[in-house]
Amino acid sequence: MSRLPTPDLTHGDAGALYSEGFGDIYYSPDDGLAETRHVFIEGNELGARLGRGRLVVGELGFGTGLNVLALLAKAKGAPVDVFSVEGFPLPREEFVATQKRIAERWPEIAPYAERLAEIYPDPVPGFVRLEIAEGQSLTLAFGPVLEQLRTAEFKADAWFLDGFAPSKNPDMWSPEVMAEIARLTEKGGTAATFSVAGAVRQSLETAGFSWEKIPGFGRKKHMLRARLEEYADRPDPRPWFIPPSPALQGPVAIVGCGIAGATVARALKSAGREVVIYDPEPASGASGNPGGLVMPRLDAEDNAIARFYRDAFLYAERFYRGLDGVLDPCGGEKEMAKAKAESVLANGLWPDSVLSFSNGLMHVPRGGVLRPAEAITQLADGIEVRRETVSLSSLPADAATVIFASGSGFEAHQYEALERKLGQIDLFDTPVPNRVRTGDHYAAPLAERLLTGATYDPFEGGHIEVSAERTAINRQKAEDLLGAPIGASVSARSAVRLNTSDRHPIAGPLYAAPEELASAWSGLAKGQQKDYPPATYAHYALTGLGSRGLVTAPILAAHVAAQITGGVSPLARDQMDLVHPGRFMVRAIKRGKLSP
Repeated sequence: MSRLPTPDLTHGDAGALYSEGFGDIYYSPDDGLAETRHVFIEGNELGARLGRGRLVVGELGFGTGLNVLALLAKAKGAPVDVFSVEGFPLPREEFVATQKRIAERWPEIAPYAERLAEIYPDPVPGFVRLEIAEGQSLTLAFGPVLEQLRTAEFKADAWFLDGFAPSKNPDMWSPEVMAEIARLTEKGGTAATFSVAGAVRQSLETAGFSWEKIPGFGRKKHMLRARLEEYADRPDPRPWFIPPSPALQGPVAIVGCGIAGATVARALKSAGREVVIYDPEPASGASGNPGGLVMPRLDAEDNAIARFYRDAFLYAERFYRGLDGVLDPCGGEKEMAKAKAESVLANGLWPDSVLSFSNGLMHVPRGGVLRPAEAITQLADGIEVRRETVSLSSLPADAATVIFASGSGFEAHQYEALERKLGQIDLFDTPVPNRVRTGDHYAAPLAERLLTGATYDPFEGGHIEVSAERTAINRQKAEDLLGAPIGASVSARSAVRLNTSDRHPIAGPLYAAPEELASAWSGLAKGQQKDYPPATYAHYALTGLGSRGLVTAPILAAHVAAQITGGVSPLARDQMDLVHPGRFMVRAIKRGKLSP
């Protein structure tokens, strides 16, 4: 069971927020903003670095978010990704109240404080990705600092080292933590901190940083500025999943204009990249259905799978609410045995505001129904869509990077594990439920109609058509869910979904030379432990989304876009591995099913 500790807080004179556990204030209500600007903005010389392309900033100690507010104010809309670790996150109610006090005290950063108050989540263990504005993101990592850093995979240009004092919070400043900071820093990247303690200087130096004392703020004589001079890469125990080098220049071609292609196109456009989508029939596959569910997958265990689907749902719900009227936030209910429901609620992964259980139903007030075709239209607005067919053998000549996001049209490439499934949904005139109801099927409201589905049958090719037999199945399943007779049929639609053998999506880089890599890694079949050569990549894929594509597409799009642009992925390393395109080939090698 994972539970985040609650900070022991008190409010001092002039509204100062005080941590009883660490015996210190979060910031000075008198000159806290000036101190933040001096130590972290000027200490990292960010004034001269912002606006030169995407800036990636790491932070230890998110606290009240004051450092991030100062950064956003300095950035003035320039692209920036922030990754911030917090082991004792403020409850949402306290955070919102703190932002109000910050906005009143420093009106110049009030718009940013109001935005953070709007999007700050109920804290849950692991990563939470928040989109602040176009091209600006904040990934909060809630949990023990070393654990969160070890699960991250990015390269920062600058760090704000702002944990409570080393004497009161030694875990934040340990040599192991500084070693992870070095792993996550670009060569030449900087770090700044108010502390000049000998242990901090030694940990930074051991990790590969040079450091210098520079004038501190106010009565504090000195602070530290550090720079990563060298970092000896440790052998990666998973070289087949090593992240790709960013493709920082050139246009990106996206093959497919369903929900996968549209979300990744929007993510890249927000990052300032030139994007062209190729699809002879946009939104023609499963993404062309009139409606689809935004509901969570619920797991009893706390593992990479459970966290991925939790994070995907929470991100998708926020993402679609940011579009114009495409999500009906009607809420939902999922039939569930009491024993499983108790396990889900006890694992500590979900905020109380998201799930509750009663009378055999798990209640999901943030669930809803999406109109995917309308979402795709909004996401692709302002992006060139060419109605052309593109394949691995006919790539656009002007594209520096290609992303295959074509769903059921994706060519088998390295992946014998792909399966095509034919699904049918139906619309009936009555009864119209007031929320989503799910079991092994679903019944949901859509434009004053009852949406129900979906059937799930193997597809061997040929013409895709609706079936009276599948309509009868959907009718019966909806009657079972709602406990009421179903009215007249209004319409039906069938489409093909691409599934994987492990039922998890594909998102990430494609191997450049799979045959050569299979030969180089052949020792895995015999369990040989040695330094295998790292993967090399060409192109990307975002596909195999199956029946949960509307939920998983937004967070996977942010992940793929981050890998291409050098930003911060919303996924932890084990989640990246879970969806890595090469996982099927690696499994086949290990099982002796793929010979060089």
